Amino acid sequence: MRRLSICLFAFLFPFAVGSLRTTFAQPLVAETPPLTPAEQLPKFHLPPGFTIQLVACEPDVNKPMNMKFDAHGRLWVTHSLEYPFAAKDDAQARDAITIFSDFAPNGRARKVQRFAEQLNIPIGVLPLAKGEAFAWSIPNIYRLTDTDGDGVADRKTIAFGPFGTIDTHGNQNAFTRWIDGWIYANHGFNNDSRPKIAGEGDAALHMQSGNTYRFRPDGLEIEQFAWGQVNPFGLSFDPLGNLYSADCHSRPVTMLLREGYYQSFGKPHDGLGFAPETTTLDHGGTGIAGVVYSTFPNFPPEFQDVLFVGNVITNRVHCDRLKWTGSSPVVEKIEDFLTCDDPWFRPVDLQQGPDGALYVADFYNCIIGHYEVPLTHPKRDRERGRIWRIVYTGEGTKNAPFIKPPAAPDLASASAKELVRRLGERNLTLSTLVMNELLDRFPKDACRLARETFELNPPPPPLPSESFDAALHQAHAIWVVARTSGLDAPFARQFDDNSKPLVCVHLLIALGEDANWQSWHAEIARAKLSDADPFVQRAAASALAKHPDAENIVPLLTLLAAADPFDVQLVHATRIALRNQLRSPAVGNKLLTLNLTPAQSKQLLEFAASAPTGPAGLLILDEALRGHVSDELLLKALPTAARYVDAPRIDPLVAHIQKHFDENADQRRLLLKALAEGLVQRGQPLTDRLRTTLTDAIKAALAGDATNTWANHPLPAGPATKSPWEKQPRKYQDGDSTTPMISSLPAGGERL
Repeated sequence: MRRLSICLFAFLFPFAVGSLRTTFAQPLVAETPPLTPAEQLPKFHLPPGFTIQLVACEPDVNKPMNMKFDAHGRLWVTHSLEYPFAAKDDAQARDAITIFSDFAPNGRARKVQRFAEQLNIPIGVLPLAKGEAFAWSIPNIYRLTDTDGDGVADRKTIAFGPFGTIDTHGNQNAFTRWIDGWIYANHGFNNDSRPKIAGEGDAALHMQSGNTYRFRPDGLEIEQFAWGQVNPFGLSFDPLGNLYSADCHSRPVTMLLREGYYQSFGKPHDGLGFAPETTTLDHGGTGIAGVVYSTFPNFPPEFQDVLFVGNVITNRVHCDRLKWTGSSPVVEKIEDFLTCDDPWFRPVDLQQGPDGALYVADFYNCIIGHYEVPLTHPKRDRERGRIWRIVYTGEGTKNAPFIKPPAAPDLASASAKELVRRLGERNLTLSTLVMNELLDRFPKDACRLARETFELNPPPPPLPSESFDAALHQAHAIWVVARTSGLDAPFARQFDDNSKPLVCVHLLIALGEDANWQSWHAEIARAKLSDADPFVQRAAASALAKHPDAENIVPLLTLLAAADPFDVQLVHATRIALRNQLRSPAVGNKLLTLNLTPAQSKQLLEFAASAPTGPAGLLILDEALRGHVSDELLLKALPTAARYVDAPRIDPLVAHIQKHFDENADQRRLLLKALAEGLVQRGQPLTDRLRTTLTDAIKAALAGDATNTWANHPLPAGPATKSPWEKQPRKYQDGDSTTPMISSLPAGGERL
């Protein structure tokens, strides 16, 4: 049988940006000439008490993409001359990574070091210890190494790759090393990637368009964290370990749940529905880039524990204020934090510095749109770029003395004891650098010193004391122990109900990461499901999500029933945990032995429908034959359960399908087909009744109305137009190139 495929391309980007022009009167190409940094500086506007300073500009930096700080307090910046067209090969590539340091009181970097050159549209960058860094450069994530100590990388090896690179504005970005030892990253729009570890062997994972993933600094592991979004560009953690992303076309900011699925131009969810949104406010632009959760100790209280978000379309940095319901944040109000009268200002990345300043990468361009304006437009600027930093001095505010911005400490010269004492720095960038520097240089001493801190109550804080948080210090010390000797039961059990929620949350996350899961791990996590704090409950559910056990099911169902329905993150995290229990065959085989209430049984059936394993699906089939399952639920479950159904169930199931879908021939045929395919996949024969019933259903479908024809109808009241539909030869993913496609695209396909 020949097939006919249909391709319809919706030009979403121009319409999205076109709507902005009404709101902000923002042309797609700035009509003003470029300004020098000195001319641009007075164009900025900030709240009282804040000052913006120039850190670096062209020719030291061209088009900055991403920024990251190292333990010395130096700022690493990826920047590009090539964007948006990749160089043909590394020999012709002109892009680079530059390190800026020795910042003057006015913010200017007095030392500029070119670390790596001949890179190809580099975006994500992360400095490591001992002269190493991870960097994205088409088509791989590379490990760059300075082997001779001269400050210049002289060795380049593939860490992960290759990645898809059809779209250069959505490549690998926002490399963020967290206290759990993983490096988190974004996968951007339109690219299809199957990266391999060290570029060799089998693909380690598959990502299409927007996704979030993580990998190990040793380069031996890479795994998915969350699915979906369109073109995420920017990541930031908060003190509780919640991860926030910025995105262009799904939602401007999102708190990401592990294993959550997020909307992305029609891609499906995982059966549980899409994970909760953090905001429905579009921020007036489709180009959201960079997000920072504010833990600046010297910023005024109203600018702490908020999100700073870059908007390259409207030339501003937003302040998003979070309203919490239980463990669920919602952005109900946004305001402008930084605006600029120069339309060339394009804040593509934001970073919180270890010195307590907010750093802004300015792509400085009259054009920012990747799709909205032709890539070959002659006014696209390739040379200019600026790095700015925002400090709080108190100037211009009432009754506020001048505050001198602190300098970033050189953690690379600190002792192990000094680093352990600084684990509780309120500035999360600084405390995270402290954590990783401690474990990179002193892995043996770190564990002993971290354990000793729990014997001192409270531990001696570093100076100044106002920048120190005792609970954060304990939470981070737990991670030091977890990443070195590993957590043991006596150590973990000391965090009883009197411990602060932040400490318990990190303990539970660390327990969940432990591959050597034992009964005491599960006991602690299950007990915390009934904790009074919703963040602790969510962390406990997420820990159990990684370690399925039949004994987890009733406590998780109990939490789900008791949870505040408006605490949508807790509810969805619990649903993910329940779904994951049912994915385990060992758990599925015990489902019928659980002592469940009728309400719990009903809930469990709903989760079984989304669990891609046989035992859970068979539970649904059994309930369907008893008449306890809706037709909708059976439709969801059968395609998976059919791969496991046993012989005695086949004919009764065929009879059930015939009876309950008598009025819907299409659904009846699809269910019978799914059942037959499941048997074929297992090498099992079809029963006579199934074969006959399915054959009759297929014959009826093929004998349908053959008089239907295709027609093109202009929109009502619109002018008559020539039909855009035509047959086109296309090569399909399965290798077929003979079946024609009906397409509305011009001959030759879409244009990138």
